[in-house]
Amino acid sequence: MRIVSLSPSITELLFALGMDEEIVGVTKYCDYPLAATAKPKMGGWVDVDLVKVRLAMPDVIFTSTVVQEKLAKELEAMKMNILHTDPRNLQSVFDSWLAIGKIVGKGKEAELLVGNSKEELAKLHKNSSAKVYVEEWPMTVSCNWVPDVVGHAGGISLGESGILSHKITTEDVKDFDPEVIIISWCGVSTRVPKEKIIERQGWNDLRAIKSNKLFVIDDSLLNRPGPRLVEGAKLLSKLLHS
Repeated sequence: MRIVSLSPSITELLFALGMDEEIVGVTKYCDYPLAATAKPKMGGWVDVDLVKVRLAMPDVIFTSTVVQEKLAKELEAMKMNILHTDPRNLQSVFDSWLAIGKIVGKGKEAELLVGNSKEELAKLHKNSSAKVYVEEWPMTVSCNWVPDVVGHAGGISLGESGILSHKITTEDVKDFDPEVIIISWCGVSTRVPKEKIIERQGWNDLRAIKSNKLFVIDDSLLNRPGPRLVEGAKLLSKLLHS
């Protein structure tokens, strides 16, 4: 089987399922595991080289999230075999793993991965009710599956699962008054300048700022609906209970 993965999270999933040999194309953002960086590049999230994709002669192409909806339709119009997934909560993330696993002939392995992931999440310390604000982009609250992950880590999220991440105001954050702030900007990893967040107007009175509970984390642990979400939940649990 020849696979083109145009989603970093799906690339991670395919490697976890033991399908790395079958991957013949990825995006420039597919950087985990390290071996994924050696795969032929087809472009980015939306700036995909469709000629390269066709020349790769894939049996199946994977795309994901609302960002790639238009791309998925373009590939369908080219009569390519494509699976587009757009999970909005943690259960639909797991469902997407099962669907992908079935297509690539790794259904049993996908079921095992989902089962193990749920077991690991169930082990996390939940005796907490810390209010958590996770920021996906400047003044954009993380939604989708992230609030579910926060819940498994023992927190109460400002964002809601099942809906898209969206812009909020300083007043929204002040009304919620989080005890912990997690900065997880898409594609920026840990390079967000923490001091710029702390210096925002009106933020100095937030409980999280007063108690030095603002953390910048590798965004791929939360923003990618792949196997490392468990790692992200464990990190959140550690930060919430530190």
